[in-house]
Amino acid sequence: MGTIDAVGLVFPVRPAPLNNNVFLEMVGEISHELARHDIDLLLIADDEQADKHGYMRMVQGRRVDALIVAHTLDDDPRLAQLQASGFPFLALGRSRLAQPYAWFDFDNYAGTCRATRI
Repeated sequence: MGTIDAVGLVFPVRPAPLNNNVFLEMVGEISHELARHDIDLLLIADDEQADKHGYMRMVQGRRVDALIVAHTLDDDPRLAQLQASGFPFLALGRSRLAQPYAWFDFDNYAGTCRATRI
């Protein structure tokens, strides 16, 4: 992949996604797939109240080759900052950015409809 062979997964401290079984299962699957390619997954807790964000330390220190940013916001300053820096990232969720970017999301509405069909 790159020179570090590590991807960082940025997740918010609040709400606590590590208490969410669906999120943990997704993290496990991502980690498993990356490991098949000898790439490590690093978890990076992000506290929006902090002066310095851990994910930017990872970017500036070149400690990861790319980031996956979970629990995005409609206007997410993390994504805007990453896009402006030119650092590769994948967003878990959609946001409004000036330029196109890589993202994936779950269709909760369709999933609910399928789950409740009789």
